[in-house]
Amino acid sequence: MADDVPFLLELVTPSGVEVSRQAVYVEAPGEDGRLGVLAGHQTGIIGLGAGQVTARFSGTNSLTWTTGPGVMTITPSAVSIIVQSAK
Repeated sequence: MADDVPFLLELVTPSGVEVSRQAVYVEAPGEDGRLGVLAGHQTGIIGLGAGQVTARFSGTNSLTWTTGPGVMTITPSAVSIIVQSAK
C-alpha cells in the first residue's frame, strides 16, 4: 500500500455512475466498522452499511457522501462502491 498513489474510484447508484475519478484514499462504513482503502489494497468484496463515504483526492481535496447500504469491491488499482443512494 502507498500513500498518495492514485487509484480509480467509482460510486454507483441505481441512477448511474455518480463519481468516476482518481482518488488516493477512500473510507466507507463497512458492516463490521469503518474501512479505509489506499492503492495496493488487498482484493475483496465488502458489505457496506448506510453512512458516510469519504474520498480524498490529490492535494487536500476531499468529498463526503451520505450513502445507503451496498457493497464495495476492491482491487489493488480500483474501488467500486455500489449503493442504493448517495447524496
